[in-house]
Amino acid sequence: MFYFFLLFSLTFVLALVVSFLCRPMARYFGLMDVPSARKRHYSVTPLTGGFVFLATLSIAFLVTEPPDKFQFLGGFLCAIFFLGALDDRFGLNASLRLVVQLAVSSTAFTFANISMNSIGPFGGMELSPGLLSIPLAVLFVVGFVNAFNMIDGIDGLASGQACITLTALVVAQWLSSEEVVHLPWFVTLIAGILAFFCINVFCGSRFKSFLGDGGSTTIGFLIGWLIVDLSQVPGRVIHPIFGAWVIFYPCFDFIGTVLRRHRLGVALMSADRNHVHHILIDSGVDMNTVLLVILGFSSVITSLGIMVSAVWGALHGLALFVACMGVSLYLARDADQVTRFYFLLFSPSKR
Repeated sequence: MFYFFLLFSLTFVLALVVSFLCRPMARYFGLMDVPSARKRHYSVTPLTGGFVFLATLSIAFLVTEPPDKFQFLGGFLCAIFFLGALDDRFGLNASLRLVVQLAVSSTAFTFANISMNSIGPFGGMELSPGLLSIPLAVLFVVGFVNAFNMIDGIDGLASGQACITLTALVVAQWLSSEEVVHLPWFVTLIAGILAFFCINVFCGSRFKSFLGDGGSTTIGFLIGWLIVDLSQVPGRVIHPIFGAWVIFYPCFDFIGTVLRRHRLGVALMSADRNHVHHILIDSGVDMNTVLLVILGFSSVITSLGIMVSAVWGALHGLALFVACMGVSLYLARDADQVTRFYFLLFSPSKR
């Protein structure tokens, strides 16, 4: 236990140091987030999150044993980070970003020979995609990369969600087999991301840093890869339904945002303020309150889904996932409905 505490503490402190050391580098390369009509912060802020995450990964690779085949991943994570950093600096075309993400993901999964070759079993039924196993894995990871990037709209939301997801993956492994594969590696990742969460949320504007697309897409790529690697055969550690539950909120926000944009006739890949966090802030809810509510919702719904799946089985977990996603999307079908439901729960007098 002391070993894990020491590993967590050292990684946490090193991540804090790296974040502050990278601030001049971010300024030199022009990786700065400038306030605009869509962004509500008031000062130019460095985008050091990607550097902090890559440093955390480096620590994890040096002092712990990563999951199988992760030795193939370093170069591809750097490619995703570089693409995101270019987007932060120059504002790349969304279609170009998508094409490059697909190319990098396809190469990574083909090179590592990892695929989505088994969906299930659910009540004795199992789907084997066959020749579509690698394309499905690629589409899943690229979709999640963009879904995760979309929630990076307020301080602490993306990094907080990453901590929830990685912790949930650890819990899911323990519930599945009463052991956690490469626990020190997960402890290192969680410590580094939690350190950035503290910088992002608790530091004033003088020391605050943002993830940027370089940080959020790199974290999203790693989480997507982890879910595929841990949930597929051979070497399956968790059932695929656990993989769905640990990313419930990013999927909900992504699908809900796309549906709201469609209703409004807005381009699906455009940047706007149609995300749940933006809608609540624009309705007058304090940003820290929005962060607390969303991360609380994500933690509760993920915990519920994992426990139901572990106790009553994957089929019940799948049924609950579909029901929760359907109800959540219905309640968030438009901006007015989002704010109405929020105030109904947390401030009935403002309904």
